[in-house]
Amino acid sequence: GLVAAYAASAQGQAMRSEALALMQGAAPLESAEKAEVDNKGCLYGYGTYKLNLLAQYYWLTYRELRVKLRNKFLFVGIVMRSLVTALLFGSFYWNLDQDQRGVQSYLGAMFMCLINGFVTFLIPALQVVPGQIHILRREHQGGMYSVLPYWAARITAELPFDTLAVTLFSVPTYYMIGLAGDEDFFAEFWANMMCLMLVASALGALVSALAPDGALALALGAMCMMFSIIPSGFVANLDKIPNYYSWMKDISFCTYSWRWLNIAAWENFGVIVCSQSDLNAGICTAEQRQYRTGMDVLRNLAIDTDEQDFSILMLFVIIAAFRALGFVALYRKVSMA
Repeated sequence: GLVAAYAASAQGQAMRSEALALMQGAAPLESAEKAEVDNKGCLYGYGTYKLNLLAQYYWLTYRELRVKLRNKFLFVGIVMRSLVTALLFGSFYWNLDQDQRGVQSYLGAMFMCLINGFVTFLIPALQVVPGQIHILRREHQGGMYSVLPYWAARITAELPFDTLAVTLFSVPTYYMIGLAGDEDFFAEFWANMMCLMLVASALGALVSALAPDGALALALGAMCMMFSIIPSGFVANLDKIPNYYSWMKDISFCTYSWRWLNIAAWENFGVIVCSQSDLNAGICTAEQRQYRTGMDVLRNLAIDTDEQDFSILMLFVIIAAFRALGFVALYRKVSMA
């Protein structure tokens, strides 16, 4: 694997020679005299590395998975976190009524799912680079592997565990709340939660690669979270956002996730009745009510059903952009050390 290849490489042999020289009383080499690492090889996995790009990616992925599987508390933590949160949300919003006041509860439930999906995967990702940067620098600059396969291996190794967490949360939450919509809504609800996980993980990794330490990464992550949530469309109506902040909703992935989730939920929701409790509260009458169908809810939220495909596309564009920028930031941090 990586260790055997490194031992047979020029860097490994140079390290052994230097260690033997030090044991015999020789003066240590200056940094400039140490074995140099080809910058092009460091980036793409060629040049001074014994293993090629794919081999590095394979062994790094294998190592990351082994580390995660050896952590006996990781699986337990994922299951407990996902199920406890799902049971909390499901019991709080249990089997919502499809009436006038139920609309607010539906919107609140979906927004809380959005926030949970964002925060759950953002915060752990903020600590990834600060916690491993010293090991990464030593192994990378020693010629064991390049930054690109390391970055790809981390994404690959995290995906199965994050997918498990999203699924364990989405299934009970969806059915306990009683979210309506057409027969495809559960698939779209799960896919939306998956995209949120991918965006939050990518943003967290980007911020952790940019920040000099873990404390600043958490502070920057909180700021990014607020800038994404405020223009999403739940805190303020999309048509009421001031013009000088309109750019925020155009770059906020929460806006695109919120639009997609609401279109999937309300487009084929059906009739929203005026229940007896609504009548007793004087909210509506059988003839006059604010919401008659899900389309009325979308109009009130200033969401057009034609925006769904564009919102999905923009989420994937944002994911790709965050991952690419995160890789560049990490490469610069490692190479400039």
